[in-house]
Amino acid sequence: MVPTELKITPQTILDVLSDLQDPKTKEPLSKTERLSDIIIAGKRINITLSVSKEECDDYEGLRLEIERRVKSMPALDKLDQVKILVIMTAHKSTSNNPSDNPLFRGRFELSEIKDIVAIASGKGGVGKSTTTVNLAYALRDMGVKVGILDADIYGPSIPKMLDISGEPKVDREKFMIPVEKDGIQIMSMGFLMAEDAPVIWRGPVIQKAIQQFLSQVRWFNLDVLLIDLPPGTGDIQLTLVKKACISGAIVVSTPQDVALIDAKKAIGMFQKVEVPLLGVIENMSYFQCPHCDERSNIFSHGGAHKTADTLKVPFLAEIPLDLNIREMTDTGAQENLVRNIDLGFPYRQAATSLLNQLQKQRSKGNLAA
Repeated sequence: MVPTELKITPQTILDVLSDLQDPKTKEPLSKTERLSDIIIAGKRINITLSVSKEECDDYEGLRLEIERRVKSMPALDKLDQVKILVIMTAHKSTSNNPSDNPLFRGRFELSEIKDIVAIASGKGGVGKSTTTVNLAYALRDMGVKVGILDADIYGPSIPKMLDISGEPKVDREKFMIPVEKDGIQIMSMGFLMAEDAPVIWRGPVIQKAIQQFLSQVRWFNLDVLLIDLPPGTGDIQLTLVKKACISGAIVVSTPQDVALIDAKKAIGMFQKVEVPLLGVIENMSYFQCPHCDERSNIFSHGGAHKTADTLKVPFLAEIPLDLNIREMTDTGAQENLVRNIDLGFPYRQAATSLLNQLQKQRSKGNLAA
């Protein structure tokens, strides 16, 4: 979706670059598959230059020239804060079929999503997937049309948490149809392989899988797509930044120092690639004894809140370590959990704060209206 003040399209960008040549083959750039993606959202323009890892140095000059030409387009002259990102990929498509190019496929499906929100953590085991699922239910109860993309290729847990299984259906155009539960659209690698089957894939294969989840899934009329990322700051995160205009990211962390070290890395990664930080959530923030009502800070307390304040990132909510949350999430009872006055409060609070942060980004012109 292109806002009224940014009156350019992928085709107008291609027109500006039409006389550029591939530095190795000397062919016109428009006749190659080097420009594998051009995405415009709000005041963000993402352009992907597809090259092999060994070719990066050879194509750096071309990357800079593409960036210079786009920045100098007359349509951008009077606009402030337009962000242009030209990224080189680590692999190149070998397909000769133009319909396989992301410029021609997947545009309709991504246009059906108003906001894409990445939910990340620098460290595993902090409850990121639990937070994603319960946040989705909280958003749904607020009238938001929401979907979940389980992008944790190595450890997809969303199907287990939602107590759903089976392969997604495929339509006539070979687009996958998300599995739906309680009005939430869901796609996960867990639908496509056995629960106990290990995934042993290298970076380029992972990148292709994530790209297919974004461009070859028939997402329908979503306000928010939550992407449950794997831990770390590697190939999957970078692919998502390149292939989808992320509206913003949420970082989930537990309060102890060991987890916060990695949470800061995740925050730094999103800042480096200019993805807005929508907030930090502190999970397992404290434990309240169900018998004596005494509160214990098992993993310390307040560390994520303090980190968010230090880095000037919004703090969305603190979620307690609670046996009921674990049991209800494991058995697919999120609907009852989120609607519970006490247990659901932090998730409803986080959902409200998330929508507020998205609105703030939109008012700054960073997101499409």
